[in-house]
Amino acid sequence: MGDVIRFGKVSSVDPAKGTVKVTYEDRSDTSSDIPFFAGNGEYRMPKKEDFVMVICRPDDAEGVCMGQVWNAANVPANTGADMFFKALGVAAFLKCVGDSITISGSSITLSGGGSITVQEIIEKLQQLDSRVSALGG
Repeated sequence: MGDVIRFGKVSSVDPAKGTVKVTYEDRSDTSSDIPFFAGNGEYRMPKKEDFVMVICRPDDAEGVCMGQVWNAANVPANTGADMFFKALGVAAFLKCVGDSITISGSSITLSGGGSITVQEIIEKLQQLDSRVSALGG
């Protein structure tokens, strides 16, 4: 019976298949392609060299890669007892502290029946402000 929980570094990523290979340095072994856990249907693959946790069935040496693990080399950049933080990309994120929500990205688009970017909303508000000011308001 093998270890049920293992830790290692991602050695390769197949984004199209949603799989990774993990190198277990404590045993000089690398897994074959194993599925990456899709919690709540989210898609965000780890990067090569990320330190991850793999859960295996006792009769299965391969298992499922559950995701990154906080450690000395990978500490959370945003913390707090009352905070939710979700990194969405290199510089894009969603952050909630108490009842305040921040959405940040180089370009943010809201869509429904149509779509509009936050930048377009700001420009329209500035145009309206200029018109109101011109009318003496």
